[in-house]
Amino acid sequence: MDGEAPSSGEQRRAQLRCRVLLDTNVWAQLCDYEGRAKVRALYKLSRAHGVQIVVAPPVVYEVMARPPVSPSAMEALKERAWVLSRSWWHREPSDAYLEAGEVFGVVTRYRPEWLRRRRQDLLNFFADDWSKDYLSIPLALARELAGQDGIARELTKTRVGDRLRVPGFWKRLESNPGGFAHLMRDRQVELDRARSGVRAMRSDAPGLTVTVGRSEVPYWRAWSATTLPIALHEERRKPPGGRGLLDFLDPVIDLDEALTARKSWEALWLDDVKPDEVPHHWLRGTALPLQVASQITPGTPGDNQLVAYLFRTEHLATADKGLVRLVDDLAGCDPPYALARSHRVRQGTDTLEDVMTAIEGVGASPRPRS
Repeated sequence: MDGEAPSSGEQRRAQLRCRVLLDTNVWAQLCDYEGRAKVRALYKLSRAHGVQIVVAPPVVYEVMARPPVSPSAMEALKERAWVLSRSWWHREPSDAYLEAGEVFGVVTRYRPEWLRRRRQDLLNFFADDWSKDYLSIPLALARELAGQDGIARELTKTRVGDRLRVPGFWKRLESNPGGFAHLMRDRQVELDRARSGVRAMRSDAPGLTVTVGRSEVPYWRAWSATTLPIALHEERRKPPGGRGLLDFLDPVIDLDEALTARKSWEALWLDDVKPDEVPHHWLRGTALPLQVASQITPGTPGDNQLVAYLFRTEHLATADKGLVRLVDDLAGCDPPYALARSHRVRQGTDTLEDVMTAIEGVGASPRPRS
């Protein structure tokens, strides 16, 4: 046989048909009511059908922050931590990390004079994601930087496959679920940003475009240009290690130079960047006016975080009809990439059955083209 035999990891990826992101209401049901045997059964079913179940940090926060359903709060937290931290699931990076990665990418491409040139800081940027033990590296960006300072060679020395192994959040989640819940509240600066965005828009209720100067621009562009500096300014008041965007961006971008060059900063977001370069910003900034036009609930900010993962998975399972409607509305806004297809499941004792049925359905469908 020509060439090397595929690794076990490559064989699993070849068998993978699709990924299914589970919403907070689904994970809450699994954690609090179904028991470990049924959770194992769900994993075995998904694996048999070539389906990878996805868990995202915003969902973990919402589940862990819910009032406990058992008399022992710590026992409830431990059970939730056990379910959510299984290596069976694909564990996504934090939305703050994804957002920072896009900012770093467009600054590298359009405003390289704002970059800090220290190679080790760039490596730390890739390695310092708090959300998972294995961090997928944006290799295309690494290759783009390779001609500048050899960063790709450095990454090659430290990666396992396409991933870096970093200590983090999932191990802490399982070992100290009570302390983890507190940590999550400190780290959810992006949730605070989503809440602020929803509050500000209650009165303004903008459409999908807004007027800036004499021009009409997509709302996501204006949202990115204006809220990023505000969020970074607010995060400077927090201690290091709990500041989300600032923790990721400050080592690699001279933020004082970037944010004081106001006209250049605004031109970057209003004119230069393309939607397919910043899909996370496009999703969250496009979702906000759609959410405000609909009914606002306590879950609206969390949903705004969750939609950031719709480009990173093929399917979404949720019991929230408002989230299903939001995904459908986003699909009609000319997204730069294909969105996840939403599957409405029943809430309560039927949730697990509906999720299993959805997994059997998507696992039996033709494998999507990459």
